[in-house]
Amino acid sequence: MKIRIIIFLATVALFSSCEESKELMAFTQCKFRMASVEKPIVAGVNLSGTKSVSDISLTSMAKLGIAFASGNIPLQFTVNVEGNNPNTQTAAINKLDWILTVDEKQIAESTLNERIELSPNGGKTIIPLKIACDLKQLTEKETLKNLLSLAMNIGGEGKEASRVGIKIRPYITVAGQSIAMHYIKLDKEFK
Repeated sequence: MKIRIIIFLATVALFSSCEESKELMAFTQCKFRMASVEKPIVAGVNLSGTKSVSDISLTSMAKLGIAFASGNIPLQFTVNVEGNNPNTQTAAINKLDWILTVDEKQIAESTLNERIELSPNGGKTIIPLKIACDLKQLTEKETLKNLLSLAMNIGGEGKEASRVGIKIRPYITVAGQSIAMHYIKLDKEFK
């Protein structure tokens, strides 16, 4: 009886590993791009829809001025990563590291500890990455107006092109162990 249970568990583990291997192989053939950057919030002030600093209310400018004077200007936004699965097999990973850069300077990094699945046959999935950093760390010698313009550009709301880059590193689970893959640099076009 014990031998049957061991053989059954070994078969389940082998099948599970084979399924994860298939999902990983499919994942390595998926294409990714940075689909959008949205919802920029600076020091609690939502800048969505704000095209220039002159569009910001006096109350919000006062709040931003206080944050600027304190030397701590929290910036939050969402980077939406789009994955496209051209395979006939579901693609999946269980963990994802990411690094965010602005003007080639790393400003944030984190890990998304959740399963991400991409449906087969051209299935698309949006992976939202919530970003939080200190806008002041991006540059030391900027005025409040310039920092706000930068925040709007990062969030896709300003007049200039966004200067955001992101790298993702997927993990797979094999025999209960997480294994890191290589980093993939993303831009706004599929690679």
